[in-house]
Amino acid sequence: MRYEPIRILLVEDNPADAGLVKEMLSDSASVRFEVLHRDRLSTALEFLNKEKVHIILLDLSLPDGYGLDTVIQVRLARPEIPIVVMSGLGDEELAIKALHEGAQDYLVKGRADNDLLIRSIRYAIERKRSEEALRRAYDEMEVRVQKRTEELVLTNEALLGEIAERRKTEEALQKSEASLAEAQRIARLGNWDWDIQTNRLQWSDEIYRIFGLPPRGFGGTYDEYLKFVHPEDRNFVEKAVAEALRGKPYTVEHRIILPDGETRFVYEQGELTLDENGKAVRMLGIVQDITEKKEKEMQLIMSERLASLGQMASGIAHEINNPLATIAACAEGLLNRIKKGQVSTELFENYLHIIDEEVLRCKGITTNMLSFVRKTAYEKKDVDLNIILDKALELIGFQGRLKEVEVTKRYSGELVVQGSESELKQVMLTIIVNALDAMEDKGSIKLATGTAFPDSSAEDGSTAYVKISDTGPGIPGELTAKIFDPFFTTKTERGGTGLGLSIAHKIIKDHKGHIIVTSEIGKGATFTVILPR
Repeated sequence: MRYEPIRILLVEDNPADAGLVKEMLSDSASVRFEVLHRDRLSTALEFLNKEKVHIILLDLSLPDGYGLDTVIQVRLARPEIPIVVMSGLGDEELAIKALHEGAQDYLVKGRADNDLLIRSIRYAIERKRSEEALRRAYDEMEVRVQKRTEELVLTNEALLGEIAERRKTEEALQKSEASLAEAQRIARLGNWDWDIQTNRLQWSDEIYRIFGLPPRGFGGTYDEYLKFVHPEDRNFVEKAVAEALRGKPYTVEHRIILPDGETRFVYEQGELTLDENGKAVRMLGIVQDITEKKEKEMQLIMSERLASLGQMASGIAHEINNPLATIAACAEGLLNRIKKGQVSTELFENYLHIIDEEVLRCKGITTNMLSFVRKTAYEKKDVDLNIILDKALELIGFQGRLKEVEVTKRYSGELVVQGSESELKQVMLTIIVNALDAMEDKGSIKLATGTAFPDSSAEDGSTAYVKISDTGPGIPGELTAKIFDPFFTTKTERGGTGLGLSIAHKIIKDHKGHIIVTSEIGKGATFTVILPR
């Protein structure tokens, strides 16, 4: 934030003295000055009739004016502008007399440094303002006293009415403050003010309630606040704050741990204030308790996972039956040989090896299923998108839906982002299952991953993308804008809920990413998931 410079009229006929004053004022780091120089009293008076300045630095020895007469003429021309007299070494007595004629201060040439000069200027301006305010107040008081004296009864009644009105205003203000506090309590939303220079952090009463603390029961610093952030989310929050201090918007969701050990979810948003040099000095923001909202979102996500699992159940059961049939056949063969006394160590080892392989196969299927439907704690950690994509494919493969589908992979190297593994796997699963539904389990799917997707308008390497393309019939243009709407589906006859892509879109948005959809009728569709790295 840059302030208006202080305009100074310097009336000085000596170029060296004028140059020295300008140089001293130019060194100021805290205040900006605009110095307007005139070397004659006449030209200064002419200037004052046309222009506005905040203060006059006046030499008492001018070619066309000397002594108190210069002060008197300037004061008569512009009485509202403060005057600082610049006197020579032998004119101090004259300068003191000038103060009685309306000057605010005087400086002796050769004895004033830049600090004294700047302090004198600011003092003179403030003193003049005070004098003007006192004069106006005095004039107003004279008028009011005279009027009150003439109309004492009416004045008293008006005063009583003013007091009553003031009480009403104060009561209204108290009610307004109480209403604001109540609104914050109902919304579970509080506001904060962080002085970055001093590291002091002020909270509203509602934030104390959200954090399970008594009023003022908080250390009042950013570092103390970080102690309440869940350890697994602390790096994530610190990174968001650091990016905000570099100019990025500050919006973050994370967990906090209350003094009693309870975990809550909060949403934070802040706005940065910079000083005149572009340095971050302050941040104002809000905190909202979104625990109930996050729990409902998790319930919705889990219900969609269970619905997906129900659709996959028959295929998965078939996949499990195959190894179970092999295990049963081996067990039956072993029993028959034992009954016949045909016991062979080598044969037993072969049978047991086959049983062991099929058990591990069943275990892999059930483990992948359980990891998909299990309710996991909210956490964002480093995950590899290539591994997540392969796990989603493996889970779909258990259903036998990829037997007539050609899957092509073009992965980059390790592609790590910060996110929830289970949620991101659900997104990939939803998109691939939709592609298979569109192709009726016949055709080809291309999977590609990499960094800095061309349409993401991000710096190279700052984003990661997963691109899933199918050879289905494509998505009509009028439906493209609707596919992420809740409960929108074109698969009602197959039991579609219309929540899969809506939830996927919400998950990616929570991860600070977005999804791009392109399609051409008769040639398929492409979903590109873009996430920050």
